[in-house]
Amino acid sequence: MAASSETNPSEETELGEYTPPLKQCSCSACDSYFSEQTTIETAKTVVSHWNDEHANILTNSFTPFTTEEVERHVLTEGLSQAREQHLFITVYDVLDTDGADALSKSFVEDLRYEDICVACGTSIFDLEDVSYEELPSEKPFSRHICDACSARRKLKRRKQNNKQLDEWKVDK
Repeated sequence: MAASSETNPSEETELGEYTPPLKQCSCSACDSYFSEQTTIETAKTVVSHWNDEHANILTNSFTPFTTEEVERHVLTEGLSQAREQHLFITVYDVLDTDGADALSKSFVEDLRYEDICVACGTSIFDLEDVSYEELPSEKPFSRHICDACSARRKLKRRKQNNKQLDEWKVDK
């Protein structure tokens, strides 16, 4: 059986659980910008940046959980000099836990999200000959759904409603 690239309606992401991919954000302590392919990759980059560049700020609120060797210079045979770095935060510290944003505002600001369909993940700018609608949202980013996914959701909802109505029918 060949794998299908089309999204199965039963496998679609629920609207309430969806966090769109992060397009770009900036460091809340300096002028650095982060733009990676996925939110997790961006979080890893933010962690490296903060542990490398802002360790002095992190020492006020975090304790180091490990120390890693950053570089080693061999001075003579059998004698070397190493520079170590304390690590204060992990990806889990940078990911936002309350669900309002993708990353914690303690470490990043100016979060910009891609405009994609919440059901299939396609960028709305890549949709050819298909329109989309903006969904109401209390989140700080816009949420969209393409017409094809919207139609599949409506059909699925109608089938579920019909099934519920059939369960309430009374036999005569």
